[in-house]
Formats: sequence, structure tokens, C-alpha cells
Amino acid sequence: MSRLASVRPAKSQSVQELERLGRQLGQPESGLLEAISETLEVAEIADLETVPKFVDEAGEICVAANARWRDCSPEQKLFLRGCSLDLIGLIVEQCLRLSRGYDDYKQCEADVAGAAEQLTAAIERGQVL
Repeated sequence: MSRLASVRPAKSQSVQELERLGRQLGQPESGLLEAISETLEVAEIADLETVPKFVDEAGEICVAANARWRDCSPEQKLFLRGCSLDLIGLIVEQCLRLSRGYDDYKQCEADVAGAAEQLTAAIERGQVL
């Protein structure tokens, strides 16, 4: 299977909303991205097929959090410690990175399967010759 024959699924509504929110919030500060990367522990995901559902749910939460944050008055925001547009933007970026990584993984998986099929067909042709 060639790279042109993509198996990438159409973007879900949540991912589209995340991308829109990401454009609206802008790129998070590089210092925030570096800080979160330092504290991440790589955990093995038992079932990779849960990633799209996780991204969809996280996207809905991010969009709702952003809407709620914007509805808060400045006085209310003072009491919301640990929450900011920067943090929401960081979470959006991480969700989008996870979504892109998963899509790349599925594409690579399809490419490997296609290559295996081509190799099998080539071996069969070679045996006939």
C-alpha cells in the first residue's frame, strides 16, 4: 500500500473543535511544553484503540473548560487557582499531539501490512519464475 493510499480516518468533531480551539488560543509557551515533557512518565497503553475515544472525551472537556473560563468574571478567576488559558492551551496541544501520533501509528501499521502483502506476492511470483 502506497503512502498515497492513506488509511487515516476522517477527523472527529472533537478533534476539529480542538484544532479550532488550538488556533484560537495559540501555541503554548515552549517552557510549558518542556516542563510537561520533563515530568511525563511513558506508560504503555494496553489497548491503543482507546486513544480516539480518549481524545474525543478530552476534546469535549477542553472546549467546555475554555467556554466556562471565558464566562467567569475576573473576580471568579482569582479563585480558580491552577487554571488558565495557558493551561487549557497546553492540554489542547497535548491532545492534538496524541491524536496525530495515533494517526501516524495507524498509517505505519497499514504501510507495514501493505509491504508484507507486496513481499508475499513478490515471493510467489519469484517462485513461479
